[in-house]
Amino acid sequence: SALARWLELAASRDLPQPDAQPFVDGEAHIHLIWRAHYVAAVFDPSMAATRKLEDKGFEVLVFGGEEAEWPDSFARLAKALGRSS
Repeated sequence: SALARWLELAASRDLPQPDAQPFVDGEAHIHLIWRAHYVAAVFDPSMAATRKLEDKGFEVLVFGGEEAEWPDSFARLAKALGRSS
């Protein structure tokens, strides 16, 4: 799955694990969330939950398209989490 691959790549970059509890909004579950940093990552930016997180002050990073496009998003995520990429 995309989530499993994402977690594998994040671990290889020494990024912290996301929170154990996902953000839940009705049927939507956002598993890649770091509440202490006000950061979330999504594969589908069209989810209504994305807007709700942004309204709460979260920076929502999109990991869309092909995996080959993810390195730029991982760099932004590392910066948002206070890590060097």
